[in-house]
Amino acid sequence: MGASDFGTNAYSYAEVPNDYAMEHFSIKREEKSVIPYIKLAQKYNPNLKLFASPWSPPGWMKYSGLMDQGKENAAENKLKDDPEIYKAYASYFSKYVSAYKKEGIDVHKILIQNETDISTKYPSCVMHPEQMYKFVASYLRPEFDDKNIKTEIWAGTFRTYGALDALEFANKDAYLNAVDGIGIQYTNTKFISDMNLLVNNKPTMHTEGVCYNGKNTVEQAFKRLGEVASYINYGISNYCYWNMILNETGESGWKWKQNSLINIDREKQEVTYNPDYAVMALLSKYMQPGAKRIASFSKGTIISLKKDNTVFLFVQNKTDVAKNYQCVEKGETVAIATIPANSVAVISYVSKKV
Repeated sequence: MGASDFGTNAYSYAEVPNDYAMEHFSIKREEKSVIPYIKLAQKYNPNLKLFASPWSPPGWMKYSGLMDQGKENAAENKLKDDPEIYKAYASYFSKYVSAYKKEGIDVHKILIQNETDISTKYPSCVMHPEQMYKFVASYLRPEFDDKNIKTEIWAGTFRTYGALDALEFANKDAYLNAVDGIGIQYTNTKFISDMNLLVNNKPTMHTEGVCYNGKNTVEQAFKRLGEVASYINYGISNYCYWNMILNETGESGWKWKQNSLINIDREKQEVTYNPDYAVMALLSKYMQPGAKRIASFSKGTIISLKKDNTVFLFVQNKTDVAKNYQCVEKGETVAIATIPANSVAVISYVSKKV
């Protein structure tokens, strides 16, 4: 919602200061590229579900008065604790969902604040669990109910970088009851396990993968597989890659580089598919809706899935020699495969065990 860390500059949909009634609210800036991009994606996948999250409220809603430059103004990089601001911000969310719906785009989920625990040079906003709960329970939920907006409201997105906001949020029944789910990213597996013990079957989701540094190496792609596995194997049912397409620089408006699935050289009109693209293509081919993670044991197995009666074993061979894999179910060998050196493969077989 508005500028992310990879926008060309900071912007929101309510640029006029003190516009509490949202009279000047507008998504016009996104009509040029963002909305056509989403519509094209919907053309290829009509079942696509979208979630949205702001990196920062409009600057005038914060103590700093700025969407970005939080690194220099960390103490003031927060949403104002003011009823009129809360009301205006709730209206901001509902108008965003409604404006996109008029464009033929349904926003399935709203996550209240991206990376709630950090102040950065790019758009950001620190929002502790107690303020998030207060905003959702007393302002945003009533606003959505009043406007008959069915978009889900999720807490997060939380990280575990110097704070345990996800655990603090999940540890309070009132907080959990106020939201439809919890979004996390950059989270160590032990904290994922801790959170899942607290959420009482409340849905959870992964919201952003590691961004790296724009080098797009094979080594980083191999690490990506382990990252995906860390969420799936510890109870999160999805993985969300971050930058799908960047230009030839791989650089944001704040002069830092990140990895992406694809780079497009605007001058040469050349498209480069990066190593992460191969990883996500492989995972997406088999990690389909309806598949279930199953238990398995092997030093080389990353993720084990089962859909209907077919088992898919994602195997990573990091060695310089080919390795043989023997798949055993309850003492019976059901498949044998040779995995080439320094490669990733999927072993699939029809399970004989129901």
